[in-house]
Amino acid sequence: MCYPSFGAVGSEYGVLIKTGSEGSVSITCPWTSLGRYDYTHATSDGVETCLATGDTWNMCADKKKMSFDLVSCSTKVAYASVAVSCIDSVPGTAETYVTVYNGGAVDNSTLFQFACFALSNDMTKASVAPGYCRKSQTSSSWPIDVATNNEIGGTLDVTNTYETCREYAFVLKANYIGCLCLSLLLEKVHLVK
Repeated sequence: MCYPSFGAVGSEYGVLIKTGSEGSVSITCPWTSLGRYDYTHATSDGVETCLATGDTWNMCADKKKMSFDLVSCSTKVAYASVAVSCIDSVPGTAETYVTVYNGGAVDNSTLFQFACFALSNDMTKASVAPGYCRKSQTSSSWPIDVATNNEIGGTLDVTNTYETCREYAFVLKANYIGCLCLSLLLEKVHLVK
């Protein structure tokens, strides 16, 4: 469906979910993005929101979801009035593309079933498009609607990282190796007896 030989690029892809499976398709949000952030939001028509401190973008409370504190900033960044589930992740060169699913209300005007985030690998910038990822979408510029050639969606600038909640794989490997060595040692001791 999205063959590079036909002109598709990393950001240009779609996600299909079988009806009735919506609740079981969530994945852990990309490792590089796991954290709790303060941010500012700008729309393609020049409106800037979420300028105060304390506007929280949270991927630590539930690592399979992105939540935005709609009390501190009412902008529906993910085109949803509830936390959205990460359902797909595609790594690019400078960013990672994440499709999220809205299990809440949908009106296809301001609230959409899906949205696509382009997250910079250093989590300082992001862009978001309603519906799906757009061709040539980057973390530092507004997505383009190919049909109208207009900028759409929004951009986010991360202004503060409150915490990260990334789990490091090397710790798990070290524990596994330690258990393996202990197990081998016990087997050797048993054989000596």
